[in-house]
Amino acid sequence: MREQHDTQLLEQVIRANAQRLEAPAKELRAASDRRNQEVSAQAHSDVAAADSSASTALIRAQAYRAVMVLLAMSVLAIAIGFAIWLVMGAETERQTQLPAPALETPAPAPAPAAIWPNMPPPAARDEDGSIVTTNFSLFRTKEMQLGKRELEVEAGHHFDKGTDTQFKHAWCYTDIRENGVIINVVLGHKKPNQFPERRLPTSQELDKTGLSLNDHLELFNACPWLDGNPDLAASALPAPAVSNSYHFTGDVTAASVDKLIAALKNGARTVAFDSPGGLINEAMRGYAKLRNAGVTTVVSGECASACSILFLGGTERDIQPMARLGVHQWSSVSHPTHESEAQLLSGMLVALFKEAGVSEEFFVAGASTGASDMYWLTRSELRDWGVTTS
Repeated sequence: MREQHDTQLLEQVIRANAQRLEAPAKELRAASDRRNQEVSAQAHSDVAAADSSASTALIRAQAYRAVMVLLAMSVLAIAIGFAIWLVMGAETERQTQLPAPALETPAPAPAPAAIWPNMPPPAARDEDGSIVTTNFSLFRTKEMQLGKRELEVEAGHHFDKGTDTQFKHAWCYTDIRENGVIINVVLGHKKPNQFPERRLPTSQELDKTGLSLNDHLELFNACPWLDGNPDLAASALPAPAVSNSYHFTGDVTAASVDKLIAALKNGARTVAFDSPGGLINEAMRGYAKLRNAGVTTVVSGECASACSILFLGGTERDIQPMARLGVHQWSSVSHPTHESEAQLLSGMLVALFKEAGVSEEFFVAGASTGASDMYWLTRSELRDWGVTTS
């Protein structure tokens, strides 16, 4: 009986100890479970972070590659644009160096020899049986020395048909070689029975050709114009009439006015001026001769200062489209001018302008402009002040 009691007591002790030990074991298992969960969560977090980092790196790599591609395309576009600009610039430069075409005509053929060419073969016959030649042009060439340059000035004359006794229009030019490029310089043009009209060059043309305004004027004055048709004149037809025009160029001096007066005595009926001016007393002397001769005066280039007084000597006066006329105060270059002399000259000029039918505004414009400046009259002033008559 006692042994049974002891056995029960031992079992109770064992159970009590087991219960005491079971609580820490549960806590240990719970702690182990929590640790496993934490480790698993950390592992998942690490994996997610690694995936996010990899995705970010991939996106950055793709963005960098896109930027590099765009940059390369931009550089390529800039390079292509620059190449196009170079090509277009070179083409523009080449075109600006091409010779300018002659006035209203295709580029003329090389000049013939000094002997006039024979009439070309007949293209058709008119109703009366006479030979008709269309698009017929004759050229005259003159060689001249301009500084160190040897140039040829050529004048072309266009006829509608070979039987015409007078050309329809004419043009004058010269070819200048600069840096291996031939530059065609148009000097002027002419219509039948009219004075030649000079084409004033631009500053760009002067820079390209190396010519000065005086060089251009000298070339224009050398243009070998003709009257009539020399091929027909060489036959039984009468020779063409001699031109009755005179071209006044250069300064107004005693010698140049003497030449003008001589031309008037020889029958000149039209006088064209291209002069920077000069001596006012000589201009007044020439004015009186022009006025008495009853001639027509024309400005073909620039007529300034004392030249304007000569121009007013014409009973009929005209200024060509590209020409101009300028006035300013007169000044004495030889000796100081006394007040009485200045007043006397002013009175003489006012009387001269009144005789020519010019408004007093013309005198005021000149008197109000300093001797070192120039007042260039507008087209409306030329007309309204009576400077031109047409």
